[in-house]
Amino acid sequence: MTQYFFTSSSYDEPSQREFAALVAKGDVDKALKAASKLAYGVNCAAPDGVTPLLVAVERENRDMVLALLDAGAQPDGDSQKAPVFQAVSCSTPDILRDLLDAGADPNGMMDTVPALCDAALHNRIAAAELLLSYGADVNSQNSIGVTAINKAASAEQWDMVNFLMDHGASIWIAAPASGSTMPRFAINDRMDPNSALWRSREAAIQKIKAAGFPWPPPHPKEVKRLLSEGKWPPPQAH
Repeated sequence: MTQYFFTSSSYDEPSQREFAALVAKGDVDKALKAASKLAYGVNCAAPDGVTPLLVAVERENRDMVLALLDAGAQPDGDSQKAPVFQAVSCSTPDILRDLLDAGADPNGMMDTVPALCDAALHNRIAAAELLLSYGADVNSQNSIGVTAINKAASAEQWDMVNFLMDHGASIWIAAPASGSTMPRFAINDRMDPNSALWRSREAAIQKIKAAGFPWPPPHPKEVKRLLSEGKWPPPQAH
């Protein structure tokens, strides 16, 4: 049985809980009828920021998503529970595109993490491409300054790293607290040299060197020191 994180149990008010439960169940007609009786209609939000639209997106119920949007649901949902973030995980990009077409912010976040960072971490290139085509910031950062390309590299998602570099992602941005940079992850030599992953990493390394990044990449402690002295990124950064 599929486990869902966003459910009607987030709601305290009984009529809102009933509406969210109908959304989760997938009964469009009954859900919209229940919403019509609520003060905030389809946009009622639970105390933790869960919205009915987010519930529908998690269940990949496109009919429900479209019905809620047509009924006036705000595509951005709550500021820290953006439906676009959840849509990145959907099995097809259709729902993500529906939300973006409805005006959702492509930089939408889930608990301070931008949607693009999640796409990068899990190598969802189709979702990342869609977000960028709708104006997502390729260098968007989470609350501790980690970018999407850093997320991808830390997870050894080298196809994603190459994709993001090809779309203008900076390789120079360092997380302030750690001094970690994306190229530092590329020095891992535990890969099978005959693997596609190794070849993808090698392609990334060539791009890193071509961009003028110091090689081997400096240790995060050194980068952190340079950051504190206002000397990072260096003059050759672009």
